[in-house]
Amino acid sequence: MTGRTTRLLAIVEEALETPACERKRFLDEACGNDTDLRRDAQRMLEAGLSDDAFLQPLVRRQPDEDLAVGSRLGPFTIVGRLGAGGMGAVFEAEQESPRRHVALKIVRGALLSPSALQLFQYEIEALGALNHPGIAQIYQAGIHVDESAAIPHELPWFAMEVVHDARNVLQHAQERQLDRRARIEMMLGICDAVSHGHEKGIIHRDLK
Repeated sequence: MTGRTTRLLAIVEEALETPACERKRFLDEACGNDTDLRRDAQRMLEAGLSDDAFLQPLVRRQPDEDLAVGSRLGPFTIVGRLGAGGMGAVFEAEQESPRRHVALKIVRGALLSPSALQLFQYEIEALGALNHPGIAQIYQAGIHVDESAAIPHELPWFAMEVVHDARNVLQHAQERQLDRRARIEMMLGICDAVSHGHEKGIIHRDLK
């Protein structure tokens, strides 16, 4: 995936989470003088805004929480729920083979539109291009057909490295009682990971 595509994806995802009254200003600032980028972002948003199947699973509908501990999704057994974001819910799961614990990210919602599936595919490709010790590794991706629902529907998912007891940088520094030198070394490591993403054409707009 090109750097322009990943930038477009990031802008569209953030625009979807921006209040409608502020969306135009956000797009103007995010796209700057790149009129082609502004046009493509607007087209993607207009396609989504006219399609409830696109918006509901990504923004308005809270990711489903019906994946109880012990339930199955393909080769995974759900261990617990880790959280949710703009693209879906994240669960901790145990993978059958190889046997390991993973973070399983799922886009929920009935009958996802082609636009939503394309956004999800973009994210998978972007993550798959990264290879850095400071960035969680993606393992596997696919689409599970949920036959148990009243209307069978697709659940796109990807499994990636799970980070237990994750902390933001301030919490980590305080809990470990890091001195100034250790804090600077930690930030240098973070900057190196971010730089790796930039080299792959990926800009993370929500670093924790």
